[in-house]
Amino acid sequence: MNACAMPSAIHDGLPPHAPGQRIGLLGGSFNPPHGGHRHISCEALKRLRLHAVWWIVTPGNPLKQNDDLPRVEDRAIAAAACACHPRIAITLFERKIGARFTADTLAEVQRRTRGTRFTWLMGGDNLAMFHRWDRWRTIANTTPLAAGMILTARPCTWPMFPNARPACK
Repeated sequence: MNACAMPSAIHDGLPPHAPGQRIGLLGGSFNPPHGGHRHISCEALKRLRLHAVWWIVTPGNPLKQNDDLPRVEDRAIAAAACACHPRIAITLFERKIGARFTADTLAEVQRRTRGTRFTWLMGGDNLAMFHRWDRWRTIANTTPLAAGMILTARPCTWPMFPNARPACK
């Protein structure tokens, strides 16, 4: 994690928002949060001209083993220290509403924030298994998506996408 004078704010509910704003959503277990999360978020803020990015710290990923997962509060604190950006907010909203799947979280966020526009952000690792997510087609049809490989300055260095290398020359 980077040294930070002022960690990002942690919210039990939804972070501040307003109609007309563009907000990126980056969900995950953040176990641990790392520079890749921050890089994708900062690139999205700049390239997509977002007002903010919300890191949604999930209580548990249904596609991963969660037995040894640190407490969600501890992961949120670590995420805030890693994000260290005034326009990146950390939220425990998913725990508060009891959502288990991204589709449910997105539906509830959109229901509570009329007029705010959201883009779902994801790293290349999640993009590679997006087809395994519950109601992934619904997510893709209702929420704009931006993947880390698009937001990253050098996508051809990602080892999980070797077939993209010829297009980078």
